[in-house]
Amino acid sequence: MIIRRAPRRRNFTIVTNLAIDNSKLSFATLGVLVFILRQREGAPIGIKELAGKKRGGRDLVSKALKELEAEGYLERVRLQGPRGRWRTEMIVHDEPG
Repeated sequence: MIIRRAPRRRNFTIVTNLAIDNSKLSFATLGVLVFILRQREGAPIGIKELAGKKRGGRDLVSKALKELEAEGYLERVRLQGPRGRWRTEMIVHDEPG
């Protein structure tokens, strides 16, 4: 196999080899992780938003997020707002936490 890499000066994402080499992550899950990591801090990213960005749909994204959670790349934190409403915040790590 020949691999040709273009020079990168901007518009690229760095992903740790820990994630790439993790045999418990499917290729689809790794793709979801990379897509999330390239987003800006605080971007609205949930199952609905992710499912609308690429092929695969909600089921694939939901399964990928569960894989990421099981491997320590994703935390779900329940927070209560000032008016008593609850929401779930997802914290994504570039290395397992």
